[in-house]
Amino acid sequence: MAYCTPYSYLYLAIISCSLLTSTSVLAEVTDIAPTRITTVSVQSLVFFPSRNAPASTQAINHSKVPAQIGALVQSISVRVGDKVNQGQQLALLDCRDVTLNVSAQQAQLLQLKTNYQFQKRQLKRGNNLAKRKTIGEVELDKINTGVLTARAQLSAQKSQLDQALLNKGRCQIRAPFDGMVSKRLANVGEMIDKGRPVIELIELNNVEVTANVALGDTQSYNQAKSFYFESSAQQYPLVNRILLPLVLDKTRSRQARLNFSAIAAMPGLTGRLFWLSATPHLPAHILQLRNGSYGVFVVVNDQVKFIAIETAQEGRPIPIVDGEQWSDYPLVIDGRHGLVDGQKVAVIAIKSAQTQEELALSITTGAQQ
Repeated sequence: MAYCTPYSYLYLAIISCSLLTSTSVLAEVTDIAPTRITTVSVQSLVFFPSRNAPASTQAINHSKVPAQIGALVQSISVRVGDKVNQGQQLALLDCRDVTLNVSAQQAQLLQLKTNYQFQKRQLKRGNNLAKRKTIGEVELDKINTGVLTARAQLSAQKSQLDQALLNKGRCQIRAPFDGMVSKRLANVGEMIDKGRPVIELIELNNVEVTANVALGDTQSYNQAKSFYFESSAQQYPLVNRILLPLVLDKTRSRQARLNFSAIAAMPGLTGRLFWLSATPHLPAHILQLRNGSYGVFVVVNDQVKFIAIETAQEGRPIPIVDGEQWSDYPLVIDGRHGLVDGQKVAVIAIKSAQTQEELALSITTGAQQ
């Protein structure tokens, strides 16, 4: 059994008194000395986070130009790498048989034209004889039928001649658009069939970007206002053309097609498509959790105010959807971790504009990566 002397009670009383005195002094000091913090302006930290997806550049037209008739390749006037204009001759076929056919069709047309003129004269004579009652209706019908037949034969022959002339024009294989020769698919002296490719041509001045956008990113893509393609450390601004309304089975993504708004990249490049959110954001590291809600601290007069942001998520940039309500107030940076709503503070420093810009730049760069 422990034994307490009067001196023990006295000692305990002294300690209790000391603790009470220390607590009172600490409370008085707390009331007297506000928490020291550092602030920045909201605008200096605002950035627009980006999302990205794998992308590549594709020429709108990348064609294998075929021979439209079967013939012997007489000459090829271009080489790989040559730039050509629309309508320029690429290759020439040996078409002497086609030329002979044109001559034959022209002669046949002349013969039928002469016969048609004769039949019309016969009809004129028949009408005169019919007025004199020296020819019957049957004979007049035969003459009229002969005119109609000659006219039909003449029309058919004109079509035959047009086809022959068309084939003659096809002896020269011409470029369907401005572009560059990427391959020669035939050689001089080869006999090629109708439809066989002779030259592969790629369009250089009509290029678009194609990218596969993940299904989870389609909302941010549709809301984005700025797009660019990055490849080999170069960036090319883009304009969204369409996000196809179908899902690719293998990648579970949707294909996007975009046009270059300024200088176009070469076709065949691979890189990344970036799109910037249309909503301003703050960096994720300033986010604080108070009473189950995520938000930030701002300074109003000499006190801090906790601004809860419903759309904020831990570890993600903070969207500013109601920035007009509090964006004009200084934002607490240093000393924010122990703050409570309504606490008195003393601003000891305001970050310089240069420091803020560097911070925002580092945040943006990290978000893009």
